[in-house]
Amino acid sequence: MGLQPEPAIKALLDRYVSPAPDVVEPVVATPASDRPEDLASRLLDQRDTEAAAAAIEALANSRADHPQLGALRARLAFVQTANAQPDVMSMRAALAANPSDAVARHALAAHHALAGDYGTALAEWLELMRRDRKFGDDAGRRALLQAFEVLGEQDPLVTQYRRRMASLLH
Repeated sequence: MGLQPEPAIKALLDRYVSPAPDVVEPVVATPASDRPEDLASRLLDQRDTEAAAAAIEALANSRADHPQLGALRARLAFVQTANAQPDVMSMRAALAANPSDAVARHALAAHHALAGDYGTALAEWLELMRRDRKFGDDAGRRALLQAFEVLGEQDPLVTQYRRRMASLLH
């Protein structure tokens, strides 16, 4: 027990309390002060998928080899999935009632990833992959790869879950 990190506390509270809607100031782009990747990241934090997608596309057009492009696209996919199923409590209930509910499992994993709880998100996507490889054109595996992109190869979770994913695939 003891002191817990913020993502663990949020995950615990999500079980019992509906998340409050975010009150977020709109982002105003100022070319002199914002780098395109910073703008895209802030828009993703605000869950503004349309503006974030446009910012990511602009970044890709200006520099297709930008090192953060893959991670930004992955985060955009997580935001789109989470926005499509915003009620965390009902997803938890759906999953408790039916552990094979792929939509709920995938969306819940995306919410965990956006909250920074990648350990739980990766576990959920791996379980989705184990239960239903055909869901969403192998959405579990694709989401795992996207999460690896966000976390970076040096993250111990990436090494751990790459092994688990490979074991499941072979």
